[in-house]
Amino acid sequence: MNRHEIEQKIIDIVRQQFDVNAWEIGRETKFSDLGADSLDWCEIVMACEDEFELAITDMEADPDKHQTVGDAISFIFGKLAWKEIK
Repeated sequence: MNRHEIEQKIIDIVRQQFDVNAWEIGRETKFSDLGADSLDWCEIVMACEDEFELAITDMEADPDKHQTVGDAISFIFGKLAWKEIK
């Protein structure tokens, strides 16, 4: 899976969580601007775990570390790269 495919899947997850159009979501979109609360964040993390077959720890999932959709994309891309190395 390439970076563009990962980006599209994450944008889709965010779009579905907040019921917005895909064109409203970009790498610079802040989760706080979407009105994300802790439950939204947990659901996004769980959806990413399922979609990408990853385990994401609570420490890794700290929303303060992932302010934007781009932060989430970079994180997932890194996790997938690390998974392939193992």
